Parts: sequence; C-alpha cells; structure tokens
Amino acid sequence: MDLSVKCKAESLNVKREDLQSTGHIVERDGKYVLLEPLIFDSPSAAAEFILGGSCNGWIEWRTPSGKTLDEVVRKKKD
Repeated sequence: MDLSVKCKAESLNVKREDLQSTGHIVERDGKYVLLEPLIFDSPSAAAEFILGGSCNGWIEWRTPSGKTLDEVVRKKKD
C-alpha cells in the first residue's frame, strides 16, 4: 500500500487517514499494512484504496498463479 499516491475518490483518502490515525494501518518494513478487513462496493474501489489513483480491480487483483479476478469470476460464468 502506497499512501503517497492519493485516491481519486476523496472518501477513500479519508478512510485511509482515519485507519492510519487509529492504528489500523501501520508501517512495517517500509510498507503499509492494513490490520482489519474492509468491505468495498466493488473490486475497483478496493484496488483504488490499496494502490491509489484510478484502478480496474477486475484486472489488478490476481491469484497467486497470476489469474485476474476477471478470469476467475466473470469468465468462469461463460
């Protein structure tokens, strides 16, 4: 998680700041770690929260083997 990259949605920036100020986001070995589970309205909102900027969560989230969320969830239905 790179908190220096601001999210497009200001509400996500506020959420990041709140979680950091309450100790739910902490820095470990130069990386920020989220210590509580969060629920988002979409994969893209979750990706934007973590990566900052505008993101397509369907292609940003990947399995350990490299498959995208799109491949695992949406294309599975085809």
